[in-house]
Amino acid sequence: MKMPLVKAAVVAVFCFLLAGVAKADTTCSSTTPPFVCFTFTNVGSDGPGVFDVMMEATISNPSSTGFGSFAVNFNGATSVNLESFPSGGGWAFIGNHSNNPGGCNLSSSPTFTFCFQGLSNLTSGTPLDFVFDVSEGSAPTSTHIQAFQGGPLAISNDVGIGAPPSVPEPGSLSLLGLGLLGLPYLRRRRS
Repeated sequence: MKMPLVKAAVVAVFCFLLAGVAKADTTCSSTTPPFVCFTFTNVGSDGPGVFDVMMEATISNPSSTGFGSFAVNFNGATSVNLESFPSGGGWAFIGNHSNNPGGCNLSSSPTFTFCFQGLSNLTSGTPLDFVFDVSEGSAPTSTHIQAFQGGPLAISNDVGIGAPPSVPEPGSLSLLGLGLLGLPYLRRRRS
Protein backbone atom coordinates (compact mmCIF):
# COMPACT_ATOMS: atom_id res chain seq x y z
CA MET A 1 0.00 0.00 0.00
CA LYS A 2 2.94 2.34 0.62
CA MET A 3 4.34 2.14 -2.89
CA PRO A 4 1.18 3.40 -4.69
CA LEU A 5 1.02 6.38 -2.32
CA VAL A 6 4.64 7.23 -3.03
CA LYS A 7 4.02 6.96 -6.78
CA ALA A 8 0.94 9.19 -6.50
CA ALA A 9 2.94 11.78 -4.56
CA VAL A 10 5.71 11.74 -7.18
CA VAL A 11 3.15 12.22 -9.99
CA ALA A 12 1.52 15.13 -8.08
CA VAL A 13 4.86 16.87 -7.50
CA PHE A 14 5.78 16.38 -11.18
CA CYS A 15 2.46 17.93 -12.31
CA PHE A 16 2.96 21.00 -10.12
CA LEU A 17 6.56 21.44 -11.31
CA LEU A 18 5.38 21.47 -14.92
CA ALA A 19 2.88 24.26 -14.19
CA GLY A 20 4.83 27.42 -15.00
CA VAL A 21 4.19 31.05 -14.19
CA ALA A 22 3.65 33.43 -17.09
CA LYS A 23 6.51 35.86 -17.50
CA ALA A 24 5.56 39.50 -17.98
CA ASP A 25 7.88 41.90 -19.78
CA THR A 26 9.74 44.56 -17.78
CA THR A 27 11.76 47.67 -18.58
CA CYS A 28 13.77 49.72 -16.08
CA SER A 29 15.13 53.27 -16.12
CA SER A 30 18.62 52.10 -15.13
CA THR A 31 20.59 49.09 -13.93
CA THR A 32 21.96 50.84 -10.85
CA PRO A 33 19.85 52.30 -7.99
CA PRO A 34 17.84 54.35 -7.83
CA PHE A 35 15.74 53.01 -10.69
CA VAL A 36 12.10 52.48 -11.53
CA CYS A 37 10.76 49.45 -13.42
CA PHE A 38 7.53 49.03 -15.37
CA THR A 39 6.05 45.59 -16.09
CA PHE A 40 3.24 45.08 -18.62
CA THR A 41 0.98 42.01 -18.78
CA ASN A 42 -2.16 41.16 -20.76
CA VAL A 43 -4.69 40.16 -18.11
CA GLY A 44 -7.80 39.44 -20.14
CA SER A 45 -10.44 40.91 -22.40
CA ASP A 46 -13.57 42.99 -21.83
CA GLY A 47 -15.15 41.89 -25.09
CA PRO A 48 -14.33 41.99 -28.80
CA GLY A 49 -11.43 44.37 -29.49
CA VAL A 50 -11.02 45.58 -25.87
CA PHE A 51 -8.05 44.15 -23.96
CA ASP A 52 -7.02 44.59 -20.33
CA VAL A 53 -3.34 45.42 -19.87
CA MET A 54 -1.85 45.75 -16.39
CA MET A 55 1.10 48.07 -15.75
CA GLU A 56 3.03 47.56 -12.54
CA ALA A 57 5.47 50.27 -11.40
CA THR A 58 8.13 49.43 -8.80
CA ILE A 59 11.11 51.37 -7.47
CA SER A 60 14.51 50.30 -6.12
CA ASN A 61 14.99 53.31 -3.85
CA PRO A 62 13.92 52.67 -0.25
CA SER A 63 12.49 56.18 0.09
CA SER A 64 9.12 57.35 -1.21
CA THR A 65 9.07 59.06 -4.59
CA GLY A 66 6.20 61.09 -6.00
CA PHE A 67 4.76 59.62 -9.18
CA GLY A 68 2.53 62.13 -10.94
CA SER A 69 2.29 61.34 -14.65
CA PHE A 70 3.19 58.90 -17.39
CA ALA A 71 2.50 58.34 -21.08
CA VAL A 72 1.94 54.99 -22.78
CA ASN A 73 1.88 54.30 -26.50
CA PHE A 74 -0.06 51.26 -27.71
CA ASN A 75 0.58 51.42 -31.47
CA GLY A 76 -2.74 50.97 -33.26
CA ALA A 77 -4.95 51.57 -30.23
CA THR A 78 -8.02 53.66 -30.98
CA SER A 79 -8.58 54.39 -27.28
CA VAL A 80 -6.99 53.64 -23.91
CA ASN A 81 -9.02 54.03 -20.73
CA LEU A 82 -7.76 53.71 -17.20
CA GLU A 83 -9.90 50.91 -15.69
CA SER A 84 -8.22 50.86 -12.26
CA PHE A 85 -5.39 52.63 -10.49
CA PRO A 86 -3.88 52.91 -6.97
CA SER A 87 -6.33 54.33 -4.45
CA GLY A 88 -6.09 58.00 -3.57
CA GLY A 89 -4.21 58.89 -6.75
CA GLY A 90 -6.99 60.66 -8.64
CA TRP A 91 -5.53 59.47 -11.94
CA ALA A 92 -7.14 60.75 -15.16
CA PHE A 93 -6.57 60.69 -18.91
CA ILE A 94 -5.23 64.08 -20.02
CA GLY A 95 -5.02 63.50 -23.77
CA ASN A 96 -2.76 62.36 -26.58
CA HIS A 97 0.43 63.90 -25.23
CA SER A 98 3.97 62.82 -24.45
CA ASN A 99 5.42 63.15 -20.94
CA ASN A 100 7.82 65.89 -19.87
CA PRO A 101 9.27 67.10 -16.52
CA GLY A 102 6.05 69.04 -15.80
CA GLY A 103 3.70 66.10 -16.51
CA CYS A 104 1.72 65.66 -19.71
CA ASN A 105 3.20 67.83 -22.46
CA LEU A 106 0.07 69.64 -23.65
CA SER A 107 1.88 71.13 -26.65
CA SER A 108 2.51 67.69 -28.15
CA SER A 109 -0.10 65.42 -29.70
CA PRO A 110 1.50 62.18 -30.95
CA THR A 111 -0.84 59.58 -32.40
CA PHE A 112 -1.51 56.53 -30.19
CA THR A 113 0.19 58.11 -27.13
CA PHE A 114 -2.02 58.39 -24.06
CA CYS A 115 -0.91 60.55 -21.12
CA PHE A 116 -2.29 60.18 -17.58
CA GLN A 117 -1.82 62.38 -14.52
CA GLY A 118 -2.50 61.76 -10.85
CA LEU A 119 -0.43 61.39 -7.71
CA SER A 120 0.86 58.28 -5.98
CA ASN A 121 3.97 57.51 -3.98
CA LEU A 122 6.31 54.75 -5.06
CA THR A 123 7.84 52.99 -2.06
CA SER A 124 10.47 50.28 -2.41
CA GLY A 125 8.87 46.84 -2.52
CA THR A 126 5.31 48.16 -2.92
CA PRO A 127 4.22 48.09 -6.58
CA LEU A 128 1.62 50.42 -8.03
CA ASP A 129 -0.83 48.62 -10.32
CA PHE A 130 -2.73 50.26 -13.18
CA VAL A 131 -5.12 48.43 -15.52
CA PHE A 132 -5.96 49.84 -18.97
CA ASP A 133 -8.78 49.02 -21.37
CA VAL A 134 -6.98 49.05 -24.72
CA SER A 135 -9.21 49.16 -27.83
CA GLU A 136 -7.27 47.53 -30.62
CA GLY A 137 -7.84 44.94 -33.36
CA SER A 138 -5.91 42.24 -31.48
CA ALA A 139 -4.26 41.86 -28.09
CA PRO A 140 -1.40 44.37 -27.81
CA THR A 141 2.08 42.86 -27.73
CA SER A 142 4.19 45.94 -27.02
CA THR A 143 4.00 49.49 -25.74
CA HIS A 144 6.22 52.48 -24.97
CA ILE A 145 6.41 53.94 -21.46
CA GLN A 146 7.54 57.48 -20.73
CA ALA A 147 7.74 58.83 -17.15
CA PHE A 148 9.87 60.82 -14.67
CA GLN A 149 11.28 63.00 -17.45
CA GLY A 150 14.09 65.36 -16.38
CA GLY A 151 15.01 63.38 -13.24
CA PRO A 152 17.18 60.44 -12.15
CA LEU A 153 14.31 57.99 -12.74
CA ALA A 154 13.63 59.20 -16.32
CA ILE A 155 12.44 56.43 -18.61
CA SER A 156 11.37 56.39 -22.25
CA ASN A 157 11.53 52.77 -23.41
CA ASP A 158 9.76 50.25 -25.61
CA VAL A 159 8.63 47.14 -23.75
CA GLY A 160 6.82 43.95 -24.66
CA ILE A 161 3.52 42.98 -23.06
CA GLY A 162 3.55 39.54 -21.45
CA ALA A 163 0.87 36.94 -22.11
CA PRO A 164 -1.89 36.44 -19.56
CA PRO A 165 -1.03 34.02 -16.77
CA SER A 166 -2.21 30.47 -17.42
CA VAL A 167 -3.95 29.35 -14.26
CA PRO A 168 -5.90 26.08 -14.13
CA GLU A 169 -9.54 26.33 -13.09
CA PRO A 170 -10.28 25.25 -9.50
CA GLY A 171 -12.55 22.47 -10.83
CA SER A 172 -9.70 21.05 -12.93
CA LEU A 173 -7.36 21.08 -9.94
CA SER A 174 -10.01 19.36 -7.81
CA LEU A 175 -10.45 16.60 -10.41
CA LEU A 176 -6.68 16.14 -10.62
CA GLY A 177 -6.46 15.88 -6.83
CA LEU A 178 -9.31 13.35 -6.62
CA GLY A 179 -7.74 11.27 -9.38
CA LEU A 180 -4.40 11.24 -7.58
CA LEU A 181 -6.09 10.24 -4.32
CA GLY A 182 -7.80 7.33 -6.08
CA LEU A 183 -4.62 5.93 -7.66
CA PRO A 184 -3.72 3.65 -4.73
CA TYR A 185 -7.15 1.98 -4.88
CA LEU A 186 -6.77 0.94 -8.52
CA ARG A 187 -4.50 -1.92 -7.54
CA ARG A 188 -6.35 -5.18 -6.97
CA ARG A 189 -5.57 -7.32 -4.00
CA ARG A 190 -4.53 -10.89 -4.72
CA SER A 191 -5.89 -13.65 -2.57
